[in-house]
Amino acid sequence: MVRTENVSADKLDNVLKDSNMKELDYIKIDTQGSEKHILEGARNICRESVLCLEIESFFLDAYQNQSVFSDVDALVRELGFYLFDLRKYYWRRNFVDNIRGYKGQLIFCDALYLKKIEKIPLSLPKYLKTISFCLLYGYFDYALEILNSGFEQSILNNEQYNIIMNSLIKCSTGFQGIINYDDKTIGNYPWFSK
Repeated sequence: MVRTENVSADKLDNVLKDSNMKELDYIKIDTQGSEKHILEGARNICRESVLCLEIESFFLDAYQNQSVFSDVDALVRELGFYLFDLRKYYWRRNFVDNIRGYKGQLIFCDALYLKKIEKIPLSLPKYLKTISFCLLYGYFDYALEILNSGFEQSILNNEQYNIIMNSLIKCSTGFQGIINYDDKTIGNYPWFSK
């Protein structure tokens, strides 16, 4: 460590409230071990608005005072999300670099979470956005489940349901989603640009 510097920080819930931002659909957190602390400061927005989370999380201690996957996962589930996928990363020990087929020890992952159906805010835009996240990541079955749930709860009318269902049926053959979660270059897609 070269130096220590104090900086001011605030909870994401407070920052969003102060800026009059009431809606947030997607959060990606990759902060080298402080993910749980950030989520604890975003409890309200995660419960009330967020539909999809992508969170880097470690399985072993790599940073001082960090949280590990089990801590982050327990909190995210409490906030109303299902774990859908893990992009896993392994570290190999130095003395086995020349051995083929050895993947090493699981060290960290990018975890993908989607809002539980019963926790999705009861509005047409939120249902359509959640369906879109499902399709984007390749979870066609969950998209259909959300669509049916929205229709059963009268969030979607008959015409809306039929239009979306027909569109999903047309694109369902060989459906894999736009983002392959095993692809290590997800941040390079144009819709994730800053």
